[in-house]
Amino acid sequence: MVSSSPVASRNTPFRNSRRGSYRSSPSRRSPNRRSSLDSPSRQLMEDLCRWQIESDRKFKERLDEQDKILAASHRKALDEAKEKHAAVLRSAERARETLQLQITNESIRRQQQEEEALEQARRDQAELEARQRQAQVERALQLEREAKAKLDADRATAEAEERTRREQTRFSVEQEQRQREATQHRELEEANRRQQAAIPIKPPPVVAPAIQQPVAAAAKKLAPTSATLSSTPLTPWEQLTNVHDQYLALHQKLKAMRKHMGEALKDAKKVPGSQVANMSDMRREVNKLLGQTTNDGKKNKSIREKIMGVFQTAWNITEVGLDAREFVINPQNPWQAGQNTQVSGVFVFLLNHLVKSAIKQMVAASTQTHYNAVDYYGVIISWMVSFNGYRVQGNSFADIVIAKFHHSCPPLFGVFGPENTREGRLRLGWRGTSEQDHFDKAHAMAMGWASTTLRDYSKLQDKTQKSAIPAWHYWQSISCITNVPANQLTKTHAVAIKGLLEWYANQFVKFYGQAAMTAMRTAVISLPAQAPDAFKTASVLRDTIARKYGIQL
Repeated sequence: MVSSSPVASRNTPFRNSRRGSYRSSPSRRSPNRRSSLDSPSRQLMEDLCRWQIESDRKFKERLDEQDKILAASHRKALDEAKEKHAAVLRSAERARETLQLQITNESIRRQQQEEEALEQARRDQAELEARQRQAQVERALQLEREAKAKLDADRATAEAEERTRREQTRFSVEQEQRQREATQHRELEEANRRQQAAIPIKPPPVVAPAIQQPVAAAAKKLAPTSATLSSTPLTPWEQLTNVHDQYLALHQKLKAMRKHMGEALKDAKKVPGSQVANMSDMRREVNKLLGQTTNDGKKNKSIREKIMGVFQTAWNITEVGLDAREFVINPQNPWQAGQNTQVSGVFVFLLNHLVKSAIKQMVAASTQTHYNAVDYYGVIISWMVSFNGYRVQGNSFADIVIAKFHHSCPPLFGVFGPENTREGRLRLGWRGTSEQDHFDKAHAMAMGWASTTLRDYSKLQDKTQKSAIPAWHYWQSISCITNVPANQLTKTHAVAIKGLLEWYANQFVKFYGQAAMTAMRTAVISLPAQAPDAFKTASVLRDTIARKYGIQL
């Protein structure tokens, strides 16, 4: 920066020139002339010099002030920078401490997790060992129960056979008695006619005997068709018992068939290329497919088609044949004399196994409360025995299914007996199990029976396809239970009613309309009034039907 100081101004050429001219001029040294200080120009010059000096001073003061302000600004900026640096340092320190704390906590958490994992592994191992021990105990108990059940079943079979023999003996004795009475009656009438022929009087008019009316609608449906009517009709419950015994006898035939096919399997394994040797694999495949059912209708349909494929293969195996008439109690079509009635033994074996396995699955599935897990098993059973391709002379093998349900849950078919006696329990299908297991099974069987019988085939494209176990079987079960004498009603009957209606009241109404409503009122309202101890939960069933389907009973 250039300064305009007085010193500098004294060195200017102007001042040197003036000073030179002043010194060289004689007139200026003359004492008679006026002083140069009195010259206006000199005065002006001095004023200008003073102004210049003052201006320089003020300019320097301003520069000094600006320097002070700038220095203060720099000091402030430095202070702020120091403060920011300190803040960043503090933040970094806090971040370091936080990270260190997180690392410490993570280490502690990992250590805790490892300790918990070890503890959980120890608990799991202990639970596994406990379950294994429990499974061994339960297996031993199961073997004991199975052995006891086998003894009870053998005993029940012997009793049923003895009862059948007694009934046959009684029937033979009564038939012989009726024949003797008929012979005596004819002889007496012949003697009367001869006597009247000798006396010329007009004989009285002969009145035709009245036609016997059916004893009961339900019994009429259940009674086997016969061309010869007994002169002494059985009571409805005797007819129900006879039909029940027929199906129990068929169940025994199925046991014999299974044993026979087991022997055939042993023989087939010795023959190279025998298709019967694949029977065990087919049985396992059916078990596997049954165990894959879910609440997905499409998946269940795919499973059903796979099972149908297995059965189609079995149907075509003719190495071991059985007489279809042995497994049909009530043929839908009369058997044609001279026509082939042979059926694949492998097919009958697999069908018997399918129904048996499905019934076992029903017991486990009936505990599912979110959806009806039993229904699919009824669908597959109904489909297998109803399929037109699995019939002999138009007759299905539905009686195999019915026989299984007669054996598993007799109360569905009007059978009754006291629950506090061994004989009564056997009549109710209670075989060597706890009370809860028996009731669970009765409930599951009733659900399975409903799911099997309440199948609507009317929407199928093939209109010739009909249900082999139609809905009237379901109606018949409701009717049989509601007609049990009040003093013979048991909790087993109440459980069966619950299983029949809890998930199927709506379908019952679809089939029978107002008649179904009347039947349900009888089952849910009238029966509890007749046997309140047995039907303690009837009000709950009534509320359940109203809540699920909007059906007010």
